Amino acid sequence: RDRTIAGLEQLGELAYFEPLPAGSELDAGEICATIEGEAGSRALFAPATGSITAINEELSKSPDLVAESPYTEGWLMKFKVKEHSEGTLLTAGDYQGYLESL
Repeated sequence: RDRTIAGLEQLGELAYFEPLPAGSELDAGEICATIEGEAGSRALFAPATGSITAINEELSKSPDLVAESPYTEGWLMKFKVKEHSEGTLLTAGDYQGYLESL
């Protein structure tokens, strides 16, 4: 099972999504957004050094789209990678293998 989906389930019904604005430049590991639900809030971290190029504005009206449709309408943001080290980002297949190993 996808850990991202499991994390969303732990938060319960989502109340809001608060990203940094589009154009924000971040180093890998810096907080890029906060998402809050019934059970608390979670910080989201930049996957690599780069910048936020777009924010899903629909989430300000309907934050539960993240849980209802995470791979389509519930996307959070678009991120342009400036630099990353080989092996720091996983392909979808590698990520699935990682999740299955947990």
